[in-house]
Amino acid sequence: MADCSVEGNSDMYGLGIRLGFYLNWYAGILANFIAAEEIKSVQYAMLSFITATFVAVVVQTAHNAVTVLDIYITLLLCFGYNFFLIPIYIWRLLTGFNEGVDPTRWSKVHHGSLFHAYNLVLTMSVAIFQLWFWTSEAVRSNTCPYYGFLLRRSLLSSVEARIVNITLQAFIIFILVQFAAMLLRDVLIPKKSTKDPDESTSLPKRRKTRLQTIYPVILLVIASIVTAATELTIAWNGITGVSDLDTAGQLIPFLISLGIIGRVLYLPFFEHPNELESNDSPNPPYSGPPLTARPPARRQAGSEPRRSQRRRRDPQSRGLRHNH
Repeated sequence: MADCSVEGNSDMYGLGIRLGFYLNWYAGILANFIAAEEIKSVQYAMLSFITATFVAVVVQTAHNAVTVLDIYITLLLCFGYNFFLIPIYIWRLLTGFNEGVDPTRWSKVHHGSLFHAYNLVLTMSVAIFQLWFWTSEAVRSNTCPYYGFLLRRSLLSSVEARIVNITLQAFIIFILVQFAAMLLRDVLIPKKSTKDPDESTSLPKRRKTRLQTIYPVILLVIASIVTAATELTIAWNGITGVSDLDTAGQLIPFLISLGIIGRVLYLPFFEHPNELESNDSPNPPYSGPPLTARPPARRQAGSEPRRSQRRRRDPQSRGLRHNH
């Protein structure tokens, strides 16, 4: 009987790396509720994590240094969070693409075109790589079967798993192509209106707040499913060597992400709102005399300070006193 225990690749999905992804996901979700000013920082950190991990898995795949299971788990970390695109697009279909009820339209932060372009290219690259994986790589035969997550345990090489994942990736690529077309249109044909996008459509504040809550709730559901899928995949396949947190390669991503979520939790409870505003300002805080201090008296043109006038009169006054 073959030994089906699997030695995992801790450099790709060790405990510290997995915790780094999980903490970043939940930090971003939590920031939507209690620290909106930190959403951008969390998103930039997440892009860095995804970029580094995706480049690593592409290089390792080119060198034939990873197994099918290694690629599958790494792609769950790199792309799993982006599965939120599917329920969002279904929401848009059900609402007739009504911008007034689109949760993503009422985001609490607004990024520039460069951020959207980079995020789009990265997400598209991972989606295309996944499409290649499910069409050609996942069918490789193995002595021991590899299991993945399909809302239950499923063989990675099964027809069911391949069809479902190929369909999902093709659908996501279709969504990304549409988004790319809109982004390109906005760059080539900029809108003349200078109004904030939130001001173009009137919406009651309560309804707007409700829509802003729906988006992170969707992210929470997706993040929870992907977290469970990753950990269950490791357990189902009996993967060893990926549960230690005792090397720099595992501690660095873990501690960075721990600091990120720690800051998200710290700001709303321990940071004064005025301090948050001053930190966002590009100018340093005022450090001169108190603004309520009495300003110095103005001197008229041609006048001299009293002290110098007194010094000039002193010799004369001394002479008068001497004559007397």
